[in-house]
Amino acid sequence: MQLANAWYRISVSPLPKITLVRFAQPSTSFQNRNKITGIYIPKSVHTINSFAFSGCSALNDVYYEGSEEDWDKVKKENNWQSGAPEFTVHFNA
Repeated sequence: MQLANAWYRISVSPLPKITLVRFAQPSTSFQNRNKITGIYIPKSVHTINSFAFSGCSALNDVYYEGSEEDWDKVKKENNWQSGAPEFTVHFNA
């Protein structure tokens, strides 16, 4: 499935997770997806759009392929995680 230049695969076992396989930048396509518990973001991501993960109330873990320094360079637009709980970002995933 392709949404907003982002290819993703949903796996429901053991927990619902989204794996971003080829990813330009997420739009609001994931907004209010309350069953997503984790997401993998490749190092090739340079921008995360506003409200991309807003309302993802079950999101616990973000797995980022790059280092913490790389993550800090990713442009995160306003409210990209609005309404999501506090989650852990795992680096070099």
